[in-house]
Amino acid sequence: MEINKKLIFFITSGIFSLLLINLGVAIIKKELYISLITILIGVTLLFLTYYLFQIKINEERIKELREWTESKEELLNTLKDIVILKKVSKIK
Repeated sequence: MEINKKLIFFITSGIFSLLLINLGVAIIKKELYISLITILIGVTLLFLTYYLFQIKINEERIKELREWTESKEELLNTLKDIVILKKVSKIK
């Protein structure tokens, strides 16, 4: 559910950015400065949306890698314990 909310947010942000760009292009003949500012804001929001989406994807990937690393560390500790027990049993 959380992923769907994030995805909807990024899609609407992207659409809003594209609408701002199109609005700037539509009024370019009447007010040059206003249209250029509108296009600039739209492009900035579009890139911001893209980078925020990439950050969220990277955070999820980092979380998965941390969980994987923790599971491998637990496995390594278990193997170390087994080796220690075998050494102790050979000594006796």
